[in-house]
Amino acid sequence: MTKKHNLSKQFKQLMAFSITCDQASVEGLYGELEGHGIGFEIDNEDKVEFKTDGGEYTQLTQHSRLRLGGEVVYEWKSVYFGYYGGMGAGWFVEEDDTTLNLDVETMLRTCGIKLETPDVPRPSVDDEGEDG
Repeated sequence: MTKKHNLSKQFKQLMAFSITCDQASVEGLYGELEGHGIGFEIDNEDKVEFKTDGGEYTQLTQHSRLRLGGEVVYEWKSVYFGYYGGMGAGWFVEEDDTTLNLDVETMLRTCGIKLETPDVPRPSVDDEGEDG
């Protein structure tokens, strides 16, 4: 069997352990992989759109690829909105939608990997835009 086949099989095994809530087995298998220099990496591609319908805000669509030892084992998309709060409350970012499977997210957390909310750029507005 090829290395890639084995990595895909390892990912499926990690998922199987995670789905059955076998945290110790997830940690044990991932620890073995890390011992061989193999770990998870997440690559993100962001598409940014500045919007002005109903106020100025930013929509960021993020396409994420989860790699195990360099092999893509899972992909998902998430949509985030960045907007100014009213009365000078500041800049807020919220996740609007995602295709990320909850079991994958749980497995990643068990492996010690925290998914971060991306930095959503602010639209180019005058200073008064922050005041609402």
